[in-house]
Amino acid sequence: MNVFIAEDQSWFLEQLEQLVQSVSGARIVGSAATAQGAIAAILSHRPDVALIDLVLREGTGFEVMRRVRAEGLRSQLLVVASFPTAGIKKACKIGGADGFFDKLLELDQLRQHLETLATKHT
Repeated sequence: MNVFIAEDQSWFLEQLEQLVQSVSGARIVGSAATAQGAIAAILSHRPDVALIDLVLREGTGFEVMRRVRAEGLRSQLLVVASFPTAGIKKACKIGGADGFFDKLLELDQLRQHLETLATKHT
């Protein structure tokens, strides 16, 4: 299962990379710190899963989701952010997200979700 990561904080990017690498059958195909970089790379690599932060160095995760969905991308788009309010989760779902994980409290749930997805891609 190919995974792309859109995250602008290097310390958290490293944490997500380690998490993905701990999932059997998952491999990282790229990462970006900006919305435009993420959009271009996701459309180029067509990963099975994209982990997307909402606040990027330039642009937002909402922009990334909107653009890749407009291009017909059917990959799993999973938001990994620190704004777990009901309103933000609803906006993410409307914006094209397949899931939302709190980056401070739900990394174990994210790992479990990725493990489930990985078994479907083998």
